[in-house]
Amino acid sequence: MEILSYLYIDVVRVLSTLFVKHSHKDSSLTDHQFKSKHFLLLNLGHALNHYLILVFPTVALFLVDVWGMSYSDLLKLGSVGVLAYGAGALPAGWLADRYGRSKLMTVFFVGIGASSVLAGQADTPVQLMVAVSLLGLFASIYHPVGIAMVYEASSRPGRLLAINGVAGNLGLAAAAGMTTVLAQHWGWGSAFVVPGIVSIVLGITYMRIHKNAETVYSAPTSTTNLQRSVNNMPRIFFCIAIVAVCGGLVFNSLTTALPKILAEQNGGQLLSLTAVGGIATAILVFASCAQLIVGELLDRYTPEVLLTAMVSLQILALLAAILFASPIIPLAAALFLTFGQIPINDLMIGKNSSNEWRSRFYAMKYSLGLGVASIAYWLIAVTHDIGNGFGPMYSVLVLSMTFALLAAFALIALNRDPEKSTA
Repeated sequence: MEILSYLYIDVVRVLSTLFVKHSHKDSSLTDHQFKSKHFLLLNLGHALNHYLILVFPTVALFLVDVWGMSYSDLLKLGSVGVLAYGAGALPAGWLADRYGRSKLMTVFFVGIGASSVLAGQADTPVQLMVAVSLLGLFASIYHPVGIAMVYEASSRPGRLLAINGVAGNLGLAAAAGMTTVLAQHWGWGSAFVVPGIVSIVLGITYMRIHKNAETVYSAPTSTTNLQRSVNNMPRIFFCIAIVAVCGGLVFNSLTTALPKILAEQNGGQLLSLTAVGGIATAILVFASCAQLIVGELLDRYTPEVLLTAMVSLQILALLAAILFASPIIPLAAALFLTFGQIPINDLMIGKNSSNEWRSRFYAMKYSLGLGVASIAYWLIAVTHDIGNGFGPMYSVLVLSMTFALLAAFALIALNRDPEKSTA
């Protein structure tokens, strides 16, 4: 609650001056004011990023009737967008380290906004596929660029990474509910157009205040930690990459399939699409709280130990989803633990990379983690058709997280060796 109170105070302070004309060089704008505004925009960007990526899976429930396509075929159509979402992270990280992160963030805001508006105007499946692909490509900018900026904003980044993570998760949580409301009242196209316009407005705002962002966000780097980790970084990153891929598969599979899972409860007879959106939003809001808790724990405990504990509990939750007739509670627990892993991975990468390479390291991690989103779409479509439900999907996710658990144990072993990285 203390974190939320501080965040609320900062949001009110920032919003009160956000649209006042100024430049960063203006003596009336202190570094603290600039950092507050910039951090707020980074949080709003993270929220929009996850929100817009998850508009399509909910819109697909409406397009089944509008375009006469099956749910599985629509998901395969959308898989192109999430493939671009993962693949675009690598060039985005390289461009950010080479030309400046603030410039890329401006492109991010305007790009996802314009692409979303374009998607809302689509008349055919092909047009929608192209627009969603562009949306995924521009959305891929955020994680390697925005997360690097957040990490550098403080010498104790655990809390800021957690707050930023919660912002992204709240956007994710709002996607199903808001998309349902917009689509039912103003047509499915409005579900893309409205948040697209919001993103363009935020992009214009960001351009006005982003000057010299790199010089303001310059948290000190631990030289000792980098020297100890440089020789062992390939092994550390390999383990983190396994966790990112396996965790990313669980994250994307559960968040994408959640509306359909809810719609099929009780034979799909008792839940309207409005109820589906509302319940999905409530579950994801609950899951987002995990990052606030983890953010506090990261300043007190070794991240590798926290990661191992959360992955172990996640496996148990997924097994419970297979065994229980109604999997909602186990899935809520699995999502809670999945979300909690994200700031742990981000902190480990941030500590083991220099400022000059940080965006590229985040790009590699998120390219892998987000790249499996397209696999998740196909996994949902194929296993749902084969098993007439989601039981087979849960089994695949349990196997995936077993590999993640082995990687987490390996990270503990690396951390205990004094000649290795302290991660």
